[in-house]
Amino acid sequence: MQELISTVTSLINHPLAIAIIIGGVFGDAVIGVGIFIHAEFFLICAGFLMAETFQWWMLPCIWLAAWSGDLTSYTIGYFKGNQCQQVVLNKFPQAARHHNKALGHLDKYGCFAIFIGRFLGPVSWFLPFLAGCNQFSIYRFGIASLAGCMFATAQFIVIGFMISYSPSFIAQFL
Repeated sequence: MQELISTVTSLINHPLAIAIIIGGVFGDAVIGVGIFIHAEFFLICAGFLMAETFQWWMLPCIWLAAWSGDLTSYTIGYFKGNQCQQVVLNKFPQAARHHNKALGHLDKYGCFAIFIGRFLGPVSWFLPFLAGCNQFSIYRFGIASLAGCMFATAQFIVIGFMISYSPSFIAQFL
């Protein structure tokens, strides 16, 4: 089992692999791309790598990648969101009800909705875009998004960390 752990560690402890981990976290947060790239795998690998190699500098890099992905989605929504919304709502009129419901939650709960939305998979892909579309304050969005990114990514990093320190738990599934 120790051989397996050292092999996995040597594979992901490479500068290109670390760049792929950080890029995957960024890709998950960007509107449209996040549907195809899921950060959970990358975050678990990052937690495993941080536990095995003590490369704690990766943690702020991961937070910055997730946050910059959210800010990218916000910016796309701010400048091109109304055009995109009109195309989607004209093509799928049944989506208008869900769209209005999401906007209502964003207006009612504001920063709290952005913070909690970061924990809810598909919601985290679209909420920054919707916030940008509706001219939500960039400062309020940035603070709520950063806090949400820090806590939402930490849960999967902790899982990777625990996997690293409990090989006997993993061995029962292999």
